[in-house]
Amino acid sequence: MVFLALLLSTSTSQALEQRLTAGTILNPYGAGIRYDLKLPVGAGFRIGFIDEFLFYSNGVGTQLSWQTAPRWFGIHVEGLIEPGYFLKVSPTIGRRKALQRTFDYRLALRAQTELNFKTSSMWFYSRSTLTYRHRGFREDDTFRGLVINEERAAEQATSLMGKISQWDGGGKLWIYAEYTVGYLRGLGVYPNRPSAGLIAERWPSTNITLNLDVFYSLANSPLDGFGGLLIAWINW
Repeated sequence: MVFLALLLSTSTSQALEQRLTAGTILNPYGAGIRYDLKLPVGAGFRIGFIDEFLFYSNGVGTQLSWQTAPRWFGIHVEGLIEPGYFLKVSPTIGRRKALQRTFDYRLALRAQTELNFKTSSMWFYSRSTLTYRHRGFREDDTFRGLVINEERAAEQATSLMGKISQWDGGGKLWIYAEYTVGYLRGLGVYPNRPSAGLIAERWPSTNITLNLDVFYSLANSPLDGFGGLLIAWINW
């Protein structure tokens, strides 16, 4: 689906905004890739398409967003269907019984606001997210160490960054500290992690940004402790 959307978009207007996001994480172990295609429709609004491949599922959906100009504040709403191969837990068996992945789907709604205040040397970022995900089954989500059916979650990430270097072409190297905390109904505080990292903006080319993040998870789950993230964004 990602490559089909890329091919279709090559013949459309230059007003289209495209982003490819690829990342990998340690604790839990996993990787994913996401493609966003947005079309400005006026007054700061954009409509778009999403294809989000995460480990053992592929979410496809639509999005509606609004951003100020300059882009210091934005609101994004997404709806996805997520077909994939999931570990299903029967109410009559224990979680430790060996399970086989079977095909099914999930439905997801996500709403997010972003504050993005940026100067030449300082950068404040805040992201608030609400997520609702429906399953017609109980899933053993090995990626997050959860057994879950209906998912209602809130998350807040706040970071402060400072510029430590700059190079030709407008690229900058930022260092940051971040705290991410959330609430998952039925589980409590999740995620709960302080982190620190580096962002190489517009490097190694002007349309690529890299993020290296090291965190410590304080969540009450089997996946607490140290972990890391490596993310790349490609815009065109």
